[in-house]
Amino acid sequence: MKKELTNRQRQAIETKEHIRESAWELFQSADIEQVTIAQICAAAHVSAGNFYHYYHSKEELFFENYPLLDEYVSNEFQAKSFKSNVDAIKDLICHEVAGAGRIGPHILAQMLRIQLKQDERYPYMIDDSRPFHICLKGLAQAGIDEGEFHPSYTAEEITGTILRLSRGIGFDWAIRNGTYPINQQVENDLDLLLRSFAFPKSIFENS
Repeated sequence: MKKELTNRQRQAIETKEHIRESAWELFQSADIEQVTIAQICAAAHVSAGNFYHYYHSKEELFFENYPLLDEYVSNEFQAKSFKSNVDAIKDLICHEVAGAGRIGPHILAQMLRIQLKQDERYPYMIDDSRPFHICLKGLAQAGIDEGEFHPSYTAEEITGTILRLSRGIGFDWAIRNGTYPINQQVENDLDLLLRSFAFPKSIFENS
């Protein structure tokens, strides 16, 4: 049985969320380098001490979408049931992309730009130890074992291709300034991709 939160715990969650939302509003109109913690605190109506109670830096807050996705994988996603591994993968990737949709193309573009610098402090896209990546690879392997994907593929190949698709859509959506519904686009493209894994890899290779 899930333990009910106390009023203090609920208030802490609401305060942290308010700080995050206030910061993301600032990041929509200015780059992270230009936004100060003092500005974030003023927008959220909290003290600097309150800010540092929840975040070590504005960068930690800026990239919180990734830990939030891992938290979803470790908790809510694990409690769900799916008809197939394909359906589970669709849920996982659509949830990932929905996060990009919530923060908007300007913030997503900044995230991609910073990670393109290969700064070791922000390895989110290539960190194979993240729960998100581990879960996706496990679903790909289960899909192979249970006959949903052709055995000519490896779990690594399927996982890598899916991630390249989701990252590519995110990049395209960001540079087009969010001019199309990203959630619907990833559903359509992902469905086509996952269908292709049911066929032998050889039919797509050049003879």
